[in-house]
Amino acid sequence: MNNIEINQNKIINQITSLSIDMINSSKFGFIQENIDASIVLYNLYANHLIFNKSNSNYLNRDRVIISPSITPALYSTLLVSGFPIELEELINYTKHDIGSPGYPVKGEVNGVDFTSIASNEEVASAVGEAIGEAKLNALFPKLINYKVYCILTSKDLENGSVIESLSLAGKLQLKNLNIIYIGRDNNTNIGMMLQSLGFSVYTVDDITNENINKAMSVGISKEGPSFINIKFGKDKLIEDNLSDDLTLEIKNNLEVRSTPFQVSLNILEDMSTIIGNRLDHVIQDDLVLRSNNELNEFFDEEITIKDFIYEVPDDLQESTYETSKKIIEYLSKYPKVVFASNVLENNISSSNYLGNNIDYEKLSISITPIMNAISNCGFKTFVFNDISNVYKMLEGITSSSIRGNNTTYVFTTDLLDNSIYGLGNSYIDAISILNDINGLSLYRVADANEVIGAFRNILETSSTNAIALSKKKVPVLKGTDAKSFNNGGYKVRESLDKPYGILISTGRQLYKAIDIANRLEVKGIYLDVVSMPNLNKFLTQTDEYQDEILPVGVRKIVIDSSSSNTWHKLIYDDKYLITIDTPTHSSTEEEVEEVYNFGIEKLEKRVEELLK
Repeated sequence: MNNIEINQNKIINQITSLSIDMINSSKFGFIQENIDASIVLYNLYANHLIFNKSNSNYLNRDRVIISPSITPALYSTLLVSGFPIELEELINYTKHDIGSPGYPVKGEVNGVDFTSIASNEEVASAVGEAIGEAKLNALFPKLINYKVYCILTSKDLENGSVIESLSLAGKLQLKNLNIIYIGRDNNTNIGMMLQSLGFSVYTVDDITNENINKAMSVGISKEGPSFINIKFGKDKLIEDNLSDDLTLEIKNNLEVRSTPFQVSLNILEDMSTIIGNRLDHVIQDDLVLRSNNELNEFFDEEITIKDFIYEVPDDLQESTYETSKKIIEYLSKYPKVVFASNVLENNISSSNYLGNNIDYEKLSISITPIMNAISNCGFKTFVFNDISNVYKMLEGITSSSIRGNNTTYVFTTDLLDNSIYGLGNSYIDAISILNDINGLSLYRVADANEVIGAFRNILETSSTNAIALSKKKVPVLKGTDAKSFNNGGYKVRESLDKPYGILISTGRQLYKAIDIANRLEVKGIYLDVVSMPNLNKFLTQTDEYQDEILPVGVRKIVIDSSSSNTWHKLIYDDKYLITIDTPTHSSTEEEVEEVYNFGIEKLEKRVEELLK
């Protein structure tokens, strides 16, 4: 027993030493937090965590999501635990291309489960991962059963989205979720707060291996989410900028070599022995899961609306929002699709993890990372929200786009409805922001046909998408086409004679473009009209197709009530961009049209002048 205890301390000291070396070498990180995290991560990986170091994608592995501030301790623990990580990755910590990233990045470092991009996403992401597991366990109770661990420091609880996420976890009684808190602060009420939210709380006052190990055993509830509060003290004992002398002193106390990045082979063997005895079953379980037909069919199932039958309303008018509701109701039959909306009623609850909807009413900020994390578990997720909330969701949408999460954001964009809340035309600015997010495919649809086309495109991808909808009833246009929509841009109106020019528009502005073309045709000015619901997708088409839709030598005019930034990829002369590039203010749609000259008569006049 004493020999094992000595080995445990040596392993912890090895992890601590590597963490300090990484921070000293990169000049990036927090010394004390990583020292504190080393003993916690050791106990977790050595004694509790289920994982397969040979396969970081083992389906039944426990997930670990950490505060970005303890990244060096995580990487060091992974290396000591036998994951296929080269020591050079730690030596070159934060160095682009040759070293490990400054924050955890899934896919770039073996054993990392979560890519940390936006601040304060850790708790929401852990809750999302836990919901994903709860659903998989409900679908495959004999096959899927893993835990989600989220390790936090003091800084990670200073955000409103954290309370939103923790409240949802308590409400859903996610017994697979374990929050481990290693803060150094004066917050004595944190345990009471978590208990009030439905968490089981276990506190560690005396920091020893035995006590931390015990906390991860008896402190984990089988009835709901768990919160383990490991109190390391109120004071920060070691500053972040270590001198050479202080580094040497710390390493002497740890009984490790003073030379940076030295790793003892004996320590690696000791850790391998401790882990190996506990995880002998994992390789066989991994093989069973990978060969299970039921699981493979679930994850490989194609989600499609090929059999969706759209019934055109008798008056040939319908809002794009209503059309999307019909499609969403059709998609709700797929167990692999999860929604965050107030459209569906089959809510996920503590008694119904097979539900397919999360009521996001009290989740204005955290719903985005929660749904992104659910998509990490193999689900396709849809988030419904008002366009005015883009600003609150921006970090989550951006990180989702960078990660390539299989998440779609469904926004309503109505000016008049929003103006009631003093948000008049905020959608104009929000659309511009969404257009500028790298990796996000934004679809701006005009009518029911284009809604169907957008969802077909979205369901064929596994990346991040957004769609802008309106609740206002509009006619179903004769020229729109769900099939042609796939090209990102296509003709919806052809002139009776050789065109003087081409009007390019998108979303609700497409109706104005067609109206203008009809008006000017009476005057003998012939115009084609092109719908451009997704410019980036159009620009990926062949040169032949692009030239067919937008032939060289014909003047092209864009009509769009958002900024001109995106259109510069297509139109190089600003005078042909009829857009809104100045900050907008709360107002009705009519006021926007008046202030920015977007009424039909003024638009017609501007187009006519450009064609002279």
